[in-house]
Amino acid sequence: MRIFVAILRCFVVIALTIYIGYFSVFCSKKAHETVCNEIRIEVKDSLQYQFVSALDIDVFLNEKELNPRGKTIHDINLEKMEESLSQHTAIRTAKCYYSPSGMVCVDVWQREPLFRVMGLQSYFVDTEGNCMPLFAHNAVYVPIVSGAVNDSNVQHICEFVRFLNADEFWGAQVEQINVLSNGEFELTTRIGNHQLLLGEFDGFEKRLKKMQTFYQKGIDLLDWNVYKKFDLRYKNQVIGVK
Repeated sequence: MRIFVAILRCFVVIALTIYIGYFSVFCSKKAHETVCNEIRIEVKDSLQYQFVSALDIDVFLNEKELNPRGKTIHDINLEKMEESLSQHTAIRTAKCYYSPSGMVCVDVWQREPLFRVMGLQSYFVDTEGNCMPLFAHNAVYVPIVSGAVNDSNVQHICEFVRFLNADEFWGAQVEQINVLSNGEFELTTRIGNHQLLLGEFDGFEKRLKKMQTFYQKGIDLLDWNVYKKFDLRYKNQVIGVK
């Protein structure tokens, strides 16, 4: 009797294994033959920036011949869609996946401008140090950088702008950053008709701390406009130029 029960159990297990395997293959084949009739595109941070819309992304996928509409699941390359979307000048990250109903979902996050370069060419630099174009009808208020911006100093500028964004005093005081041909920084201030010659990037925090102390203790508010420039490059000194 026990032998019979054991044989029966083995038979049931084998039958179920065959059935599940067949069913999985059948479902997989059926899924591959499913035609995508709909695509859902969502710009996840559209409340913060409007550099790109769902319609723009739809058009972009059409231009790249990657729009999944009318294609079977087997013929849709989600990885290639993500890779192509990530090369768009306004898109930082893209995630493409299937919904349970077979609809293709596209979620994108936009690049975040960190500062704007103004000169012969004007463009944004994003939080990852990549260039991105200006977009019409989208006002973005970020620090302005002029002068000798190049690949060798862009990361230093990014770090300096992040410092400004995190520092309540200097974030409110600095209006524009000018990069001189020798790589030194010159700052235009919002309060007072003067500039700050900050000097090289390394150690800028100490020099700004020195100037902040001077603002607070060393000079009366009414006298700020007397000075054209303050030179912060020398240790323990603030040199004012009238």
